[in-house]
Amino acid sequence: MWFAFGCAAQTLPGSAESREQKVTENDVVTNIEDHPWIVHLTGTKDRTEKTRWRCGGVLAEDGETIVTAAHCVDFEKRNIEVEVFAGTTVPTLSREGKSVPLQKRTFGSEDIRINPEYCHDGHRILGTDIAVVTLPTAFDISGARVRPIPLADESLVHHLEASTVGSPVVVAGWGYDERKQLAVRLRSGALKIVPASAAEGSSILSQYSIVGDSSILFTEDRDGGNTGFCDGDSGGPLINDGPSPFLMGIANLANGKSKTSEKWKVQGCGALGVFTRIHSYRDWINRIRTGEQLGVHSCSSP
Repeated sequence: MWFAFGCAAQTLPGSAESREQKVTENDVVTNIEDHPWIVHLTGTKDRTEKTRWRCGGVLAEDGETIVTAAHCVDFEKRNIEVEVFAGTTVPTLSREGKSVPLQKRTFGSEDIRINPEYCHDGHRILGTDIAVVTLPTAFDISGARVRPIPLADESLVHHLEASTVGSPVVVAGWGYDERKQLAVRLRSGALKIVPASAAEGSSILSQYSIVGDSSILFTEDRDGGNTGFCDGDSGGPLINDGPSPFLMGIANLANGKSKTSEKWKVQGCGALGVFTRIHSYRDWINRIRTGEQLGVHSCSSP
């Protein structure tokens, strides 16, 4: 399997082949109004490249803070520019000159803050793959199509209930489908929280160090099928399935099968999802939001 990282079509540090993964099989086409906090990140590894990658991201708490996976924005070169699209179900239309109700912003390496723990041990520590981007120009969040989502708070009873084994959660993104084609429209999938034991025997997870269950959430298809995330979905949101949504996790890694799902056959996709748990980094994210210079711009050049 490949990392369930929300990027696609290139080789960036951490490998773009390893930054791509998405919602597929039993997922459904959805609208941006149902996920107004999700944003689409795309760019090149430097400004001389033509091949583009894609990742997901989440507008968190305000109009200028994006939370995503560290592997999506860990660039070896500093001469990069990333485009961010919000408020659209079909972000690719923006490249065809068609009129769509979206907002676009850009950011560079200087706007990225990567969790420094991610940079240790050859980028192989699960539960540390998270980064924050502070946009130079905030998105307009006054409408229904672009809205930030609250961060999960461990002290809230509903968060503790939502993160227990068996609880329903939802993932969304624009990554590859089961036919290995990039999704044209935003799609979402119904998952559930599963225990860490569901990952036992996973060949990909055996290659990683795990910092502890408190920093990781594992998911599977809610109905025992093969819905999961794929290439192009990394950095996207995992939210609770309830009337008051909040951000529970950031898509990091997917495995082709788990103990209960043995049918997955699409390389780069996975029914067993691994997410960085947001409440473990809530304080770090909020300190960046208030202006503290925490984290590093990249693992190669702090």
